[in-house]
This record gives sequence, C-alpha cells and structure tokens, in this order.
Amino acid sequence: MNPVVGLLHQLVVTRSAVTWHAWREHDPFARLNLAEGRRDPYALYAEVRAAGEVVPSPTMGFQTASHHVCREVLRDRRFGVQADDGPRGNGQLSLLELDPPDHTRLRRLAAPAFSPRALAGYDDRITRVVDGLLDALPATGPFDLVAGLAAPLPIAVITDLLGVPEAYTADFGKHGATIGSALAGPQSLAHVARLIAADRQLQRVLTEVFALRRREPGDDVVSRLLAAEGDGLRPEELRPLCMLLLLAGFETTVNLVGNTVLALLDHPDQWRAVADDPTLAAAAVEETLRWDPPVQRTLRIPRSTSSWRAPRCRRARCCCSTWPGPVATPPPSTTRTAST
Repeated sequence: MNPVVGLLHQLVVTRSAVTWHAWREHDPFARLNLAEGRRDPYALYAEVRAAGEVVPSPTMGFQTASHHVCREVLRDRRFGVQADDGPRGNGQLSLLELDPPDHTRLRRLAAPAFSPRALAGYDDRITRVVDGLLDALPATGPFDLVAGLAAPLPIAVITDLLGVPEAYTADFGKHGATIGSALAGPQSLAHVARLIAADRQLQRVLTEVFALRRREPGDDVVSRLLAAEGDGLRPEELRPLCMLLLLAGFETTVNLVGNTVLALLDHPDQWRAVADDPTLAAAAVEETLRWDPPVQRTLRIPRSTSSWRAPRCRRARCCCSTWPGPVATPPPSTTRTAST
C-alpha cells in the first residue's frame, strides 16, 4: 500500500472504526486507542482481566491482559506478526513486521552493536551527553524534561551508534521524532502532512549517510550493514532497518525517562529515596519497566487462519497486554528487582 494512502486509511477508516466500537460496544481495546486509554490504560487492562483470560473483541479478534496467556502466545510458533497469506512487511519497520527466518537474519545483523559488551563501551559517551544536557538546563525554575533531556539523549547516542555525522544529528532527531509520533497512528490531516514531509527529509538524510559510509566506512552500525549488503542484507532492507533502530531506540527511551519521573513524582517517598541515594536510580528505571513500561501492547496473528481459532472470533488475531500486575497494584519500590 502506498504510504500516503496507508496513513489516510488509518486516519479515516481505522480511527472511525475504533471510535465506533469504543462508543457502541464499549470495547476496551478500542478505548485504549482514545483519550481514555492514554490517560489511564491500567483501568482498561483491569476491565479485560476481570472479563476473563481471553476476551473477544470486535476490534482485534481477541484480547488478553493475562501475563501467562501473553507468554504462551508469544512463545507459540503457530503465532507470528504475519498471516501466511499476508504481505511481507510494508517497508517501513521491516524487522517488526517479519517472522523467522527473515526476522532472525536481520536481528542477527543488528544485534552485535547492542550487546552488553558493545554498549559498555558507550558509558563514557553517554555520561558526557547527560552531563552536557543537564548543564544546559536552567539552574532555577521549571524546564521541559522531554525537550531538555529525554529526547536529545537517545538521538545523540543512536546517531553515534549508527555512524551519523554530527552535522546531520539535528535533522535526524527532528524528523525521527516526527515519524515516531505516528506509532500511535495519525491524528489529523495536518499530522499526515507533517509525517509525509518528515519521511521525505529523513530518507534524504539516510541516503547521504549511506553514501558517506560507503566512501568512508567506520566502526558503526551503518558501515557494518553496508558491508553485509548483498550477502546477509538485501538492499531494500537497509533503510527500513536503520529507521527502526532510530525510532525504536528514540521512542522507548523518551517514554521510559518520562514514565520514571512521573512515577517518582506520584510517590514522593520513592523520589526522596532516589535523591538521598543516587545509586537507586538504576533500580528505579528497572522498576518502571515493570510498573509503567514504554511498550505495553503487542499483536500476534496465527500463521495459518486454520491453525488456531477460538469461538466467535471474527478475525483470528490476539492483542496482548504484557502488563503482569494485579488489578490493585502496590506503588513502585526502588528496592525491588524488575519483574520479568
């Protein structure tokens, strides 16, 4: 599907269907995609959980907020991100839209750059970036946490990992943030126009970076991917893979920082504990991954529509919320290990 047509389809058709099912049938999954779900998704998770382990949904086929059901679906080889007769990705976020063996092949190419050993080499770089961003914030008065720290931090680190020259960093971050805002779906015609313009600009930046790294390869992800082009990587997969690494790293980090600070502000005793003992900061971040993670929903489709179908299922799809907590959840504790 043409990307522009796809965005317009999401805006008009998908949003209309979601709004209808949220209003007419009070479907929790549909409501998750509206303002109600953005304000407090956990109340809707509790509603799904109270209705049963696997709940029919007019929007998605089935939905679950059960941790053990999510684990079963995610581990079951009969489920994937594609139907057997479906298209092989839309060319934008290819790694997320592919099942093995293609998913395994691409992940194997990108994984070495994100191993614990490789990332440990970035400790000093990340520390310098954070120190510089904190020094630039006003000493007194309010400031925007996302604009001042949470957004520029992952952009600086990811562009360094990818091998994007500093001259491109500002454009890379600006256009990447705009495209990242589409992960929740287009919100208006003006938003669609901004997404199209940002996509064109980011494609231009990536084309120039690829040309540079072909001439001057370095010790970075783009250079390694270019070296594998034609062997383990098809040319048409290079751009979507780099786009995914940018957007996934940017969105998850921004939301994780914001969610951590919000959780601590909502629990002043925990805020004071971290302020008194900064070594607890890492535990606070780990606990936020359990308490209010940046990614909370995932969709799986039976690889064959005949392989698994529950009664009354309109579409054999299952949307899992991987939130494992009970309905009544205790406040986060910086002294607990994050749940797996």
